[in-house]
Amino acid sequence: MRSHFYFNKRQRNGAAFLLVLIIAVQLVIWYRHDLWPPGEQLVLTPEDSIALKSYQREYDSILELRSRHSRDTIYPFNPNYLDDYKAYLLGLNTAQIDSLFLFIERGGKIRSKKQFRQVTNLSDSLYRLLEPSIRLPEYYAKGSKGGRETAVRTVYEKADLNTASAEALREVYGIGEVLSARIVSYRKSIGGFVHVKQLEDVYGLKEEVIDELLTRFELQSVPEIELLDVNRAGIQELAALPYFSEALAARIVAYRSMEFRIESLDELTKIQDFPSEKIDIIRLYLRVK
Repeated sequence: MRSHFYFNKRQRNGAAFLLVLIIAVQLVIWYRHDLWPPGEQLVLTPEDSIALKSYQREYDSILELRSRHSRDTIYPFNPNYLDDYKAYLLGLNTAQIDSLFLFIERGGKIRSKKQFRQVTNLSDSLYRLLEPSIRLPEYYAKGSKGGRETAVRTVYEKADLNTASAEALREVYGIGEVLSARIVSYRKSIGGFVHVKQLEDVYGLKEEVIDELLTRFELQSVPEIELLDVNRAGIQELAALPYFSEALAARIVAYRSMEFRIESLDELTKIQDFPSEKIDIIRLYLRVK
């Protein structure tokens, strides 16, 4: 786990510059102490004044940058998906981070901004700073039941995930031009989604965004797939399936030849580099006859 006391490059540079500044001021005082009588006020030369003002401007700019980085530039975040380092950058201390992680590890789910504050025991000032940037799925709305907050799912008239345009997908919070284009491109490459778990294969599409996406879209039309018999299909036919490469298809055919036939699709998981975690979806493309 990354240390809570990690400093980024800008912060390390700022600390180093501050140290150099302190040393430079001390050297100026020490070097010029013999130029004025005891008890008289130090009078700096114009060159010394210019140098010190330059140091002061650099130091002030570093403080401004650090202040802007730690206070003003707070990007939207979902408390349920914070990692150690991001929580530290938001200003949470060690105890608050540990409290949040322990709550989530025990199966808890942050469902409201108020709950996030209670779990982490944030101070009033830090909560006021972070509150505008907290983002939670829309179906975690405030409800009331017996005086407690409950999760209320916002109901949408869902559209078909297999026919949705990139523009329609961008209506979902967390999906921009790049992700919407990737979803449409991946959908086309596999001939249409046959299961919503295939959304996990879209690069960069995070779990919380998929959750939000599925509040607005569902599989209303599934492509008609003629199941291939794994004991009869050739290398090129197998290689054309999602998750299969030509090399993997060749290994399947070689395994089939050695065993004379494949009795169950579960046998495929014994083959080198077979995507075992996708076996349930692969069943939607293959059969044993």
